[in-house]
Amino acid sequence: MPIYEFKCGKCQIEFELLVTSAASPARCPVCGGARLSRLMSSFRRTVNYDSIGATGSGTGRDCAGCGGGNCANCF
Repeated sequence: MPIYEFKCGKCQIEFELLVTSAASPARCPVCGGARLSRLMSSFRRTVNYDSIGATGSGTGRDCAGCGGGNCANCF
């Protein structure tokens, strides 16, 4: 079930809403208004470079051994 971002046309508040069915009408949780605009959502991916190391290796070790077919530690 998707979570959508909306903006209420009545009170102008922005909020997220879990949409369980297209048949159920969405309403503003603050004022109860039904005139909603669906907003364009964005997402952010966070990479923890400390855990994968500067080389891109899953263990932080150098992946020079991958050339010989030993790539168990490389991603």
